Amino acid sequence: MSRTDENVISINEMKILRFIFGGIQEKGRWRRRSNLEPFRSYQESDIVNFIKIQQIKWAGNVIRMNEDRTNKKSLQCSTNWHTKKGQAKSQMDGLMAWKKI
Repeated sequence: MSRTDENVISINEMKILRFIFGGIQEKGRWRRRSNLEPFRSYQESDIVNFIKIQQIKWAGNVIRMNEDRTNKKSLQCSTNWHTKKGQAKSQMDGLMAWKKI
């Protein structure tokens, strides 16, 4: 999970918690909750840590699977065609050379 994904998930989590807990009425006026107030009320770890823990648990389950299971095969296979955003795709060079033949 990239930092960008973590930021997007954290922002959406905060919006959902604010919606669930609602505003606060003080002296007849309503105000919005600060970022820290929903977490004090919720008292759970943030969603990003929960997702990372679940990914580790899933990987542990896959490692203990039999060798013929599809999940284990897909985890162990190596794919070289994935590149990060902004990087040159070296595989495309091979495809272009193949098209010229």
